[in-house]
Amino acid sequence: MGNIDQLVLKYNELFEKSKGDTTHKEVKSIIDDLVSVTSRTYNQKTLNYAKLRNEKPSQETISEMLKTISLLSDKSDRYVDILDAGAGHGRDLMYLNTLDYVNVTGTDISENFLKILKQYENEGVLPVNSCYLADIRDMSIFEDERFDIVRYNASLLHLPISRFDDLGVNTALLEAKRILKKRGIIYIRVKEGQGFKAIDTGDGLGKRCFQFYTEESLKNILKQYGFGDIEIEKRKGAKHRIDEVVWLSAYARKG
Repeated sequence: MGNIDQLVLKYNELFEKSKGDTTHKEVKSIIDDLVSVTSRTYNQKTLNYAKLRNEKPSQETISEMLKTISLLSDKSDRYVDILDAGAGHGRDLMYLNTLDYVNVTGTDISENFLKILKQYENEGVLPVNSCYLADIRDMSIFEDERFDIVRYNASLLHLPISRFDDLGVNTALLEAKRILKKRGIIYIRVKEGQGFKAIDTGDGLGKRCFQFYTEESLKNILKQYGFGDIEIEKRKGAKHRIDEVVWLSAYARKG
């Protein structure tokens, strides 16, 4: 396994080749290494990350969560089952759990984040057995059509776009489609830009890999994997960030 710069460089070199000239095994190996590096980074920097993020979601994030719920075509009086995939230290999960019509489930690939989430379960802040260790590329712990909403709030952005359906962000979208109920909603927040890059955002977490999107490329990959009624909103990130990030928030419906 190389360092993150080497891995991203190698991945981009392979991506530039035609699909027929690139082996599935090569691409899978690099993506697996990138996921391992990302997981290790968050495991090592768990407390740093939690300190950098507010204890409560911003008003913009709350508005996006409520909007996502409002897009359900058949909410009626039943509970809404929401998966927060890549839940981190549980900030958004805890807010969603305050809504009396929501059942929350969270996953994260970081064992240390899961320890935090399990502590919240023990304290009664989150429901017992609502949080799981899982890779967003493999949600086999959940049955088909389990959730009304699947959220990827700045979690899908660490996976590269692949030329293979069962690798990278592509397979995560296929898993989201599988576990969403008919007409369910997917929410994705990613960074606006071009390409797949290794970047240090200056917040004490070191270099991480990011897949950037334009509005068009985000719409295209959602359409590619069977999502429709796509709406994308754009907003600037927090002013204190040094990377001047612009976020794209996508809402789409499973066909």
